[in-house]
Amino acid sequence: MGQRDFDVMVLGATGFTGKYVARDLQSLARDEPLNWAMAGRSSSKLQETLAWMGPGKRPPAELVVADASNPQSLQAAVKRTHVLINCVGPFRYTGYEVVAACIEAGTHYVDISGEPEFVERILTLFDKAEERGVSVVPCCGFDCVPADMGNLFAKTEFEKRGYTATSVEMFIRLTSGPLGISGNFATYESAVQGLSHAHELRALRKKANRAQLPIFGKKTRIQENPRFEKRVSRWCIPFFGADASVVRVGQQLVERFRTSGTLNRNARTLNTKGVPVPTQFSAYFCTDSIVGIAGLMFFGLSMSLLTRFAWGKKLLLAYPKIFSLGTFSKAGPTDAQMAASGFISTFYVKGFKKHLSIEDSEISAAPDYGMTVVVKGPEPGYVATPISVILCALAIRNDERKNTGNVPRGVLSPAAAFAQTPLISELNDAGITFSVESESEL
Repeated sequence: MGQRDFDVMVLGATGFTGKYVARDLQSLARDEPLNWAMAGRSSSKLQETLAWMGPGKRPPAELVVADASNPQSLQAAVKRTHVLINCVGPFRYTGYEVVAACIEAGTHYVDISGEPEFVERILTLFDKAEERGVSVVPCCGFDCVPADMGNLFAKTEFEKRGYTATSVEMFIRLTSGPLGISGNFATYESAVQGLSHAHELRALRKKANRAQLPIFGKKTRIQENPRFEKRVSRWCIPFFGADASVVRVGQQLVERFRTSGTLNRNARTLNTKGVPVPTQFSAYFCTDSIVGIAGLMFFGLSMSLLTRFAWGKKLLLAYPKIFSLGTFSKAGPTDAQMAASGFISTFYVKGFKKHLSIEDSEISAAPDYGMTVVVKGPEPGYVATPISVILCALAIRNDERKNTGNVPRGVLSPAAAFAQTPLISELNDAGITFSVESESEL
C-alpha cells in the first residue's frame, strides 16, 4: 500500500454505533502505535463526537469530512488509510460504493453490517479485491462475529482432539437488567429494508450459483415452529439474522480457496490434515417465556406483511417503538441499559470421533460425539460490536505491518479472514469469551 496518513479510519463516527467505535478504538489498540482518524459528513458533528468521547481518550490524528454518497469525497478519504471501519448503515444505501472505493484505493475494509443482500452484492467484487491485494470483511460486529468465529472455535476444538465437527445449532439469548433492552433505529431500519427487498436477495443468490456445501453426518433440519428447548430451558424460534448466511458463505469461500489453488495457511487451523469439513449450521433466538415468543412473532409477522407495501414500510419506519414493542427507538439504549445487558450464544456441536476431510466421501451416519461451546459478552449492539469490529480491523493492520500473510485477500467472512490470526484470543481478553462447557459421547 505504501505510506498512508492513518492506520485506521472510522467512517460514520457521528452515528450512534460509530461514536462508540471511535471512543473504544485507541483503548483496544493497547500500547501499539496507532495513527487514526474519524470521518463523517459534518465537521461540527465530528467535533460533537470528539467532545462526547470525554477526557482521557487519545484523540484522533485528524477529523476528516467525508460523505459516503459523494464519490470524490469518499475516494479522497479512503486512500489516506490502511484500514477503513465503515459504520454508515443501512449498508444497502452506500455500502457497495464504499467497498468499491476501498478496493480502487487499495484500502482494507471492515464494517458492522448484518445485511445478507449487501454481502451478496459485494461478493461480486471478490476477484477485484483479490487482484488489488485488499481484504474486505463485512459483518464484523454482533451477531455475526460470535456466530462465525464460534463455529470456527467449535471446529478447532474438535480438531485438537483428532475429531471432526459436522453440525452446529446455535441458541442466542440476550440478558438485561430491570430497565430492559433497547436498540437504535438504524438497526431496525436495516431489518425493515432487508425484508422489503428479500426478493432481490433470492435473485442475487441464484445468480451467484455458488456450489452447495457437502453434508457430512446425519442431515439436520431447522425447527421452524416456536418450541421450548430443554437444553437451554427457554422458548426458541429460528433466528432471522444474517448468521447462518455468513457462516455458509465463509465455508464456501474456504472451499473456493482449495479448488482455485490459492488455499493459504488460514485453512490449516480449521483442519490440520486438509481442508475442513463444513458444518451444517442453524441459529435460534431464545426468550424466557411464551409471552416473549408471542412478541417476537408479532414483530416478525408485522415486518413480513407490511414490508410488502410502500405504505407499510413507511408505517414501520415511522413508528419503530410500536412495532418492535418498545425495543427500538431513535433514542437508542441508555448507558444504564447497556451496562446491565449482555448476550450468551450456546452452540451444540455434533461430530465424529475420527478425522474427516473434504476429500473423503460424504457419510450419512449419526454423529457419535457432542460438545457444548459458549460464546458470551457484554451488551451486543454498542459494546460488543465496537470490540469486534475494532479487533478485526487491527488484525488486518497488524498482519500487514508484520507481513505475515495470514489474512487472505478478497471479500471474506470473519472466520475465512481471521482463522490464522489470534482474533479469538484477543476477543477473549476484551470480554467476548469462547469456551468449551461440556463434551461427551453420543
